[in-house]
Amino acid sequence: MMITNRTKPYVGLDVSKKVLELAVHESDYRRCYPNKANAFAELIAELITLEPALIVIEATGGLEKPAVAAMNTAGLPIVVINPRQVRHFAKALGQLAKTDRLDARVLAHYAAAIKPPLRPIKSAAEQDLDELEWHLVNHYAYLTRGGATRALLRGAAPTVGTTALAAITVVGDAVAYVLPFGFAAGGAVAVGQARRRGAPRVAAVWGFAVVTVVGVAVLSALGIAAAAVALFAFGPAAPASGPGLVVAVTAAAGAALVVRRWRRRARLRAEAGGSARRHPRLRVPARLRAGWERLRVQPLPPRAIGAAALGMLLSWLADLAVLALAFVALGEQPPWAGLVLAYCLGQAASALPFTPGGLAVVEGGLTAALVAFGGCPAGTLTAVLLYRLISHWAIVPAGGLAWLALRRRAADEFRVAPWSALAEGDERCPTRT
Repeated sequence: MMITNRTKPYVGLDVSKKVLELAVHESDYRRCYPNKANAFAELIAELITLEPALIVIEATGGLEKPAVAAMNTAGLPIVVINPRQVRHFAKALGQLAKTDRLDARVLAHYAAAIKPPLRPIKSAAEQDLDELEWHLVNHYAYLTRGGATRALLRGAAPTVGTTALAAITVVGDAVAYVLPFGFAAGGAVAVGQARRRGAPRVAAVWGFAVVTVVGVAVLSALGIAAAAVALFAFGPAAPASGPGLVVAVTAAAGAALVVRRWRRRARLRAEAGGSARRHPRLRVPARLRAGWERLRVQPLPPRAIGAAALGMLLSWLADLAVLALAFVALGEQPPWAGLVLAYCLGQAASALPFTPGGLAVVEGGLTAALVAFGGCPAGTLTAVLLYRLISHWAIVPAGGLAWLALRRRAADEFRVAPWSALAEGDERCPTRT
């Protein structure tokens, strides 16, 4: 049936999983379209012919978003309203029955009677940004780091689980991000939290230290691979590939030497029964010397190192995914050829003790590197700031919450700890620190 009214009609569009039901106020005009992307063109063409004054559509758990995005792109006057408003309006009309066709008519009546104002509709990129579960990606990064530490502490601290170690890592990072030279303070806090959970002091220090070295080695390997990709993609003139390759190779070689030296020294001392050569002129307190000797003879099984390396690789890749998703969510094209290399250089810059957490140093360096590889300056800066907000500065309040949760759990464990063990000074028992 054709619409003969000269005034622009008010249109209601009811959305379900399979169909889009269209109705026009004070008219018998009805149309039904599949709720599929290949049917949106026909729907939009029909709406353009109608020249509606307003199109009202009900938010339906995200089912309406593809159609709304298509109609918004076509420049149609569309308003998405809360379902509760429609229900109250239908009750006021005495409309208790509910079908797709009746819902479309109620929406059209609502559009004509209420005339809700047009509001800016978010683009598809902005909707993706709203729906993206950033915290899950970042949570996965910390879980894998906790798993890497767990692989090294499995024998010495079997009671400390992966989730607890991930929370401890968040606490340590939160401290490191707010203090210059904060990584030492963050490491000390992490060791203290691990001891609260029952890990021996020496094993906790050893585990977090080795995980740090392994993480540096894995990041360096990623940097070497990324520099090779950049050289292949851009040729000898690849930006930052030369310095990045030098830094990555140096860091990887240093980490490999540390691990190799540690393993060799631990093996030799274990064979010698733990004896150590002491310097007669260097006076070290007996407690520190005993702890250092125990630390140096801790074993480094290849299987544990491999598991830690795999966990740190997954952690770095998850954090890198946050950076890439920041570009995608903002509708920008990431400079894929240089993304990994710029990320590795940014992580190296974050270790510089100029500002707390590398503030401004990482943002500026990472943005400059990504722009050099072809990123849009404005979009790249926005994506980098979004990435840093999510994966870096959001960790500070998250670390505070994790610290409170760990402290409460440790207090509960302290109350049920056997007093005999505490009296004997068993360092694996929770301590009141």
